Amino acid sequence: MLGKRHMRGRFFSTLDDAAWLSREPGVQNIFWPALRDLPREHAIALAVLPIHDANGLLLEAVAGGARWPDEGWACVFAADPFRTPQDMLGRLKRCGVARVCCFTASSIFGDIVAEALNQFGMAAEAEAELARCAVDLGLEFDRLDLTDISIVDDAVSG
Repeated sequence: MLGKRHMRGRFFSTLDDAAWLSREPGVQNIFWPALRDLPREHAIALAVLPIHDANGLLLEAVAGGARWPDEGWACVFAADPFRTPQDMLGRLKRCGVARVCCFTASSIFGDIVAEALNQFGMAAEAEAELARCAVDLGLEFDRLDLTDISIVDDAVSG
């Protein structure tokens, strides 16, 4: 899917959580290891800052051999400075991931900062390239908007 939709999501920072393999009707399980060890109330805003290799953490965790549920989503950082979307998404697909999502830069940083990031190809352009690559690889793709996502009570577990 290309575009945005309202998504109720439960975020997981570890694949060891038994709830990761469970399915709650109407709630998507979203794996984003960049949330690990971040304070709950600011986890999403902090996870997108360049304080770590968010996609590297994702690739490392997924390659670790843990079971990946068909319904699970992998949350990726679109403006990855370390790898191409083709490489990153190809590696995720080989590990059994079929669904990927990313937050829009404007929903996290606001329109002014997102526009500045666009000048460097790090916002809408990166998100569009990620979406194109996902579709080309046969992956389901979704853009998440902080203003359009409901996070269930157990949002950050692990």
